[in-house]
This record gives sequence, C-alpha cells and structure tokens, in this order.
Amino acid sequence: MGFVAIGTLFAAVTSGTALGSTLLPLLLFPLLATAVLGGQFVPAAKVAHSNEGLMAFLVVLTWHIFNAHLSPEAFPGDTTIFTGRIDKERLRHEHALEYARLAAGAPAPALAGRPVWALVTAPVRGALLVMYLPTLGFVMVGLHLARRLRTAVRDLRARPKPRDEANAGEPPASAA
Repeated sequence: MGFVAIGTLFAAVTSGTALGSTLLPLLLFPLLATAVLGGQFVPAAKVAHSNEGLMAFLVVLTWHIFNAHLSPEAFPGDTTIFTGRIDKERLRHEHALEYARLAAGAPAPALAGRPVWALVTAPVRGALLVMYLPTLGFVMVGLHLARRLRTAVRDLRARPKPRDEANAGEPPASAA
C-alpha cells in the first residue's frame, strides 16, 4: 500500500470517526440536542449517520474482497492465514524489511518490556503520534460539546414552569 493510499485511508477513517462521534450525541439525546440546535438537525443526523455507516461497510468490504481474494498476488484466495506460509516473491514485495532480515539470517527482534503491550502496539508503533493527534482533537471537540450541552440543560431547568390551569385559583381579569 503506497503513501497516497495510506493517506487516503487515514483521511477516510479520521473524517468518518469525526462525523460519527459528532452525530452520536444528536442521536442519543435528541431532546437535548434540539434545545441547543434546531429540530432539523436530528433527521439530518440520522440520514448522515446511516449513510456514513453504509459507506464505511461497503468500502471495507470492497477493499477486503479485492486484497484478500481478487488481487493478482492473492488470487484465487490468500492461504497464508491458514498455512502460515507465504511465497518468497510476495514476501519480498509486501514485507521488504522482514524479507531483508530473513535473508541476512538475523534473528527476530526480542520483545522488550511488556510483551502484551508490544504485541498490541506492533502494527502502529510508527504511527502512534499520528493516531494521538486526531484523538486529541476529538477530545477537545467532545469537551466543547459537553460544555454546550451542560449550558443547554441548565437553561432548560431555568425556564419558568407552565402554569397549571386546573389549580390556578382565580381566573385572570381578561377571562371574565
């Protein structure tokens, strides 16, 4: 996967996560959301959320079907998952650093520190900072939305209660 493909994938994942996490409070708390925003935002959020979910599902399904089953390197299906073996040319093409290490006869690098943590972070070790920056942005947006929600709830509680006509006592002078 080239740099452009990884950049496009990162942009798609980031924008999808941002859209989904922005729309989720609207869908979970529609009454509070309409107190802060207009009522037209809830149906729009439903449409946008469902379209985003369908698009993400279809994109992942398409990429997986092509890369695992239909690409020229894997056609008619990738058996590596079942056998644990990979063709030498495919290893050289798709995993160049691992091929170079194996060709040099070097041993596998030892897991330093906590082995479970090393296994969890292995796929993203070089991209941890790139992953944390959008997360920080999402946290900041979430804190801002929580502050606006807290203000809306406080304003809702501060509204005067509607007058109960059954227990109103004497009718107003204009009712006579």
